[in-house]
Amino acid sequence: MATCTPCTPHKARGVFSLAQLLSLVGLGFAFGMLPLQHMPWLPPLLAAPATLLVCALCYTYESRVSPTFAKVSIFLFLSRASQPNLVVLFKWYKETHENCAPLDPIDGLHPLPCFGPEFVGWLDVGGEIAFVIAVSLYSAFLSRWTYRSVFAAIQAGLVLVNLLDLAWVSRLNLAIGLPDELFALGTDIIQPLVDQLDLIPLFALVAKLCPPEATATAFSLNMGLLWLGRSFSGYFGMGLLTALGGVEPPLFTNIRLLVVIRSLTRAIPIALIPLLVPPGSPADDEPGADEPKGGKEGLEAGGSPAPMTPADDGTGAKVQAAAGLAEGGLPKPP
Repeated sequence: MATCTPCTPHKARGVFSLAQLLSLVGLGFAFGMLPLQHMPWLPPLLAAPATLLVCALCYTYESRVSPTFAKVSIFLFLSRASQPNLVVLFKWYKETHENCAPLDPIDGLHPLPCFGPEFVGWLDVGGEIAFVIAVSLYSAFLSRWTYRSVFAAIQAGLVLVNLLDLAWVSRLNLAIGLPDELFALGTDIIQPLVDQLDLIPLFALVAKLCPPEATATAFSLNMGLLWLGRSFSGYFGMGLLTALGGVEPPLFTNIRLLVVIRSLTRAIPIALIPLLVPPGSPADDEPGADEPKGGKEGLEAGGSPAPMTPADDGTGAKVQAAAGLAEGGLPKPP
């Protein structure tokens, strides 16, 4: 098995070309979507073919380095783009006049959490603490799992963790006597914790597959793909909100359905794992198997056998005798 052989300058140039093309795609969407914000259906419709374009560009240019490298880049991008990014819950729990003093309270919706800026800041601190915990958990328990097992388990965990928000927006935590502050701190640590656990092995895999001649550019390129995927997830989230009729304050209509759909989309990357994630674990030196091998294994994999040495076919003595005659001496006995 091999990650990628030392790349020729031609192969390395493909990484640089891809970085330039994806920069243009990102800039085009960043500036092109601004005048389209009043047309909520258009950004997700444009993002769908752009997603296919990004995947095609990644495979076209990065497969020159290694097909495994190209597939991992596509997985990194799609695993983010396929999960709609929404800010509805922030609007739901933040402190506003509509949320905290509604004229007509709705049974099953009010009272809302009404978190002030100071408590929201503590939620951000909880996210940073989750990152430290995630690194420790990964080093202690997950570093020897296979990549496929790690990603599948973490994505399944994300589905379950995101479903906790369903209990929150349904106000079940209040029914069992659990205050919003305690519930929010718990979920705001658990959700980033699971999300960070997903990124650590992904970064390790990308780092191992980066081509030697363009390591910094290739790693930066994949980090750009990560953020480009998250940008596209915002456009798809916009389309989901439009399909549900707009989940906006003060009524927050269909917020429970929105939470369920958002949670289920966390399972989409699980279907991509067998297609795009190589076998092996973070502890292995070689996570993929792109290049043909020599000998019997190479023939089975469709490659060329390794050149045989004189001793491989039992004729080593004859070769030595011929070499001795050519030098004018007597052949050595076999």
